Amino acid sequence: MFDGMKERVWATDAPASWPKVSCVPLHPPSDSPVNLARFGEALKKAFWTGDSGCRLSSTGRTRLSSYGILDVSFEVADGARMVPVILYVRADRESAAHFAAARLFLEGRGEPSPVYFAPSKLGEAEPGHPFRPFHAGDLRRWAGEPPGGEFSMWWPASEGEMFSCSRTFPFIDRAYRSLSGYETYVHAAIMRSLGYEGEGVGRLKLPGGGETFSLEGPEGALVLLSVSREKGIRFLFPVTKTPHAYRDAFWQVFSEYAAFWNAAACGKKFSTDPVEGQTPLGWWEQASAAMKLEEERGPRLSGFGTMTLGKT
Repeated sequence: MFDGMKERVWATDAPASWPKVSCVPLHPPSDSPVNLARFGEALKKAFWTGDSGCRLSSTGRTRLSSYGILDVSFEVADGARMVPVILYVRADRESAAHFAAARLFLEGRGEPSPVYFAPSKLGEAEPGHPFRPFHAGDLRRWAGEPPGGEFSMWWPASEGEMFSCSRTFPFIDRAYRSLSGYETYVHAAIMRSLGYEGEGVGRLKLPGGGETFSLEGPEGALVLLSVSREKGIRFLFPVTKTPHAYRDAFWQVFSEYAAFWNAAACGKKFSTDPVEGQTPLGWWEQASAAMKLEEERGPRLSGFGTMTLGKT
């Protein structure tokens, strides 16, 4: 029991081989750290005492889509399968619609059909919108030394693709234009979320010499964050290991995050960053224009905003 509340068996559509899971009633939001911790313990206990052969593999995972972020409460190892599990603290129509859409999305990616846990059985519902906006909390510090290799903001998805005509270009362009004048606010927000700055830091100057951070992005993927006074806030991805769809979706959801910041800052009349020489937007406009000219003149280039980390 917890705080005087009695445990109850939670409803689920899990395979019959999975044990019943008992937990105290939980309160919204479903994906709060407290809820994930409590129900995670209940899951581990059920798997440990049962004979299903399942085990709780991870907690608080995400999936990236061009529509936003899908929160996956848990991942359960069931034999050779890694089953996504989504926790709902209310068994209402909204939860049912969310799960219907999440199931379509995850199965469409080729993942095992997800499992839900809720206080009572979820009813049938038309698929809703299971995604939420990207936020700074979707970035975490990378554990250990990152693998070396080539990282880029963009590289061709197919032979002959031009950067200026790519799916990626408008998202990077939108991010730069939205952040222009407000880079110090977003820089501070990201550094606070990563634990490099305290909660009271509202603005943070971009370093003159530049800094690079190895991060874990949505789905646990390696992403480099590069910040500098010259080039602003940039993200670079391992060229040989990152699917083009992931890179493009990341830039899309980050551009929406940047646009949200811009709207909030303009609406609240935040003071803009002081101009000290060329701005990051100025760098982006010059660099992207120069690359377009190069592409029009001759062979297609291998990437934009490229950096080599460590040994290849």
